[in-house]
Amino acid sequence: MLEKIKKLDLSRFIFLSILPQILVFAISLVFIALDLQFDKYGVIQTFLILPLSFVILPYLFLVKSGEEISLKNIGIRNFSSKTICIFSLLIILITAVIYGLGKWDYSIIFFALQTLVVSISEELWARGMLINELKKSKFSQIICVLVSSLIFAFITHQNRPVYENLTNRFPFAIIMGLIYYRTQKIELPILIHFANNMIGGI
Repeated sequence: MLEKIKKLDLSRFIFLSILPQILVFAISLVFIALDLQFDKYGVIQTFLILPLSFVILPYLFLVKSGEEISLKNIGIRNFSSKTICIFSLLIILITAVIYGLGKWDYSIIFFALQTLVVSISEELWARGMLINELKKSKFSQIICVLVSSLIFAFITHQNRPVYENLTNRFPFAIIMGLIYYRTQKIELPILIHFANNMIGGI
């Protein structure tokens, strides 16, 4: 076990684990300082700050730190048009089942888009990047999934009650981690994460 720990660049992994929270805070402060009133619906937070903080900048950090990493390593692969169509239809179907076909208005569509961006951003970071970093260090599947799940539940959602993280987010993260680890298909955890958050928004 000690040999495995030596192979993992612990300081880089810890930094990667807290980087999204640091970035969300820092970038949000910039927008608050600019006093942008038009973000009362969370447009900037969801469609700019989250992808930057959870996906783009952490990925660039890994690349700049000399890490040989590809988009495929974090779950982004060449999706066929068939896969994209099926994924899109499932997103629409999940939304329709949860909210009903006849009750749609712009707020439900906007909430679905926000939820999709959150799901994609969090899954690419927690399942894609964190699990990939641990997996390269030859840790077992259960260690990779447990560590990434602990970080997802208790660091990413540190502003939530500990009991809620322990009983809801941690088990959920373990399930998402196992699905991703076994299938190497990031779209499956994204779809389940999306459905879970849509149900939570009811």
